[in-house]
Amino acid sequence: MDRTLAPKARELIREIQRMIPETAGEEYTGEDDVDRLQTKDGRIMYGGQRLAGKVSTLLKILDIGKGWGWTLWHFPAAKVLGNPNSAMYLLPLSDNAVVTPDDESSAGNSLRHYVDEPKLNAGSTVIIFMERS
Repeated sequence: MDRTLAPKARELIREIQRMIPETAGEEYTGEDDVDRLQTKDGRIMYGGQRLAGKVSTLLKILDIGKGWGWTLWHFPAAKVLGNPNSAMYLLPLSDNAVVTPDDESSAGNSLRHYVDEPKLNAGSTVIIFMERS
């Protein structure tokens, strides 16, 4: 199920994209104080106070519901995301991020709910919203 995003949400997503080197392109300045944790297999999780503030504001605008958390990841290799609660929203920050059948995701334009385990393309950067357990 796709949800079209309001202009206010899209504007905030563009601000978030400019903070992440993989999605900012030429707009990336490195001036934002964003924490970056890289795993041995190359996956990168982004965080930090300023980024958390923007994503938390976005979560309120999206009105997904109470009890949802988020994480922002860049995946250099294709990846199937586990979905133990069968409830996950993905917001692609990079084009063609999700390759689950019939999904033509475009960066920052839609929010999709998944009950299965979505498969991400190599080079995907996404915000993952999941219910807190």
